[in-house]
Amino acid sequence: MNFISLKNYNFTKISTNLLKIFCIFNIFNLILLVVNSFGKTIIYEDSFMLFNPFEENFWTWVFKSHNGHLITLSKSITVIFKHLSISPTGYNITISILFIFLGISTLKKIFDSICFHNDVFKDIYFLICVYLWTSSAQWENLIWEFQIPWFLIAFFVLNLTLRYLILEEEKSSFISNIYFLLSPIVACLSSGQGIFYVNCLIPSLFFKGQIKYYSVFGILISYIIFITDKITYPTGNLSLNLNLIENIYYIFVMIFTIFKPSISDFSQISKIEWIIPILSSTVLQLFLIKKNILKILIIIKNKINQLHILTPILFSLQFILITSLTRSKYGIHQAAVSRYLTCTNFLIIGLIILFFYLNQLNVFENISQKIQIKNKDIKTFSNLFILCLLLNTSFIFKTIFATQNLYLTRLDNFQIFSKACKEYNKFEENDISIKKYYDKFNPKIGANIPPLSDSKEFLNFKNYLDSSYCKSIKNITN
Repeated sequence: MNFISLKNYNFTKISTNLLKIFCIFNIFNLILLVVNSFGKTIIYEDSFMLFNPFEENFWTWVFKSHNGHLITLSKSITVIFKHLSISPTGYNITISILFIFLGISTLKKIFDSICFHNDVFKDIYFLICVYLWTSSAQWENLIWEFQIPWFLIAFFVLNLTLRYLILEEEKSSFISNIYFLLSPIVACLSSGQGIFYVNCLIPSLFFKGQIKYYSVFGILISYIIFITDKITYPTGNLSLNLNLIENIYYIFVMIFTIFKPSISDFSQISKIEWIIPILSSTVLQLFLIKKNILKILIIIKNKINQLHILTPILFSLQFILITSLTRSKYGIHQAAVSRYLTCTNFLIIGLIILFFYLNQLNVFENISQKIQIKNKDIKTFSNLFILCLLLNTSFIFKTIFATQNLYLTRLDNFQIFSKACKEYNKFEENDISIKKYYDKFNPKIGANIPPLSDSKEFLNFKNYLDSSYCKSIKNITN
């Protein structure tokens, strides 16, 4: 082994091992969440809508939007669990994390599909994507039993990318045809961002064979569901912020906060703890955007049959744009919230997949050498990413620890509220007795006092004890 190959070997081995360590800690975080949540009933804020608290007509309730999102799938899962007399939310986090683990397998298949020769960087780039996909910084979604749809749709995006790559080499199969028919419908019945996934299916219409016809039907049915929902349940309180400057700022914050400070520092906008995560995110994103932007334009212009490689990027850009239009009015800082990361991460994951793909496949052999992906760029980015990981190590580990603690606090708070609901008739209108329960709550940021965020006011909490929310809890836990 000569000196150059030995140097490459050492670099590859060290980089791979460092990335494995960070990925293992993320996976350990996920497994611990499964252990802490498995079989335990908890209802956190919006999750009450999964139980028909206002006793509406069943079919009206199932297909009724919540905050502009059609959450039929989550409601259906809850109904099934209740019918089977098992904890109606005790397995939701496990289901979400199952989709994350399935996504890891899908990422492996994606990199196997786009690696045409024995590339020493394949494992490094795969592990970088695994780290981002399992990131503990998306803690708001990881510990919220309400968020199954986010992880399901995210998994669909990865799986669609793989399906497209497979279709390059093989003819469409029966399973592929069914997938292209049903996945957009399931996505639209899961959450609002399902329509972004549906739009990512448009490149499938350019494939030859049966796949395009199945895809057409799936897309049409999904659009009908989406449009019908918006007509039936218009979001009257939803207004678009058309201030261009505010939207641009908001988009930049979403894109350049891939790394985030720890949970304890999260709401402290002015603190120095934000500097390293934001600088890390900015360096990585700008490097990838600079190296990829011209290639993306060329693919769109000249290689329509290769649009599928842009699937994660297209999904993320849709999410970022629409979220900025609908949420930027709540403040620029809100763009950095943890729950958005599950979708915004697809921008950097998609750019990494494209970056590695273009290094493998000399698509532009007749184009100027100036826009070729070079091996030194591949190595430079992996070095940058590992450096950013090391700089953010304390934030990462603090968030993993705080995530577990925060979930257990939510669970304790819910159990206190549940007990107060069951015993309310014994101390009705007795403020002293109610206050004893109220004082037991831990109102830390991210945990809140059940059932809704305004329960931090004692009078609101007291009123909730004689409401449909308490009645839902009695029906669930009896």
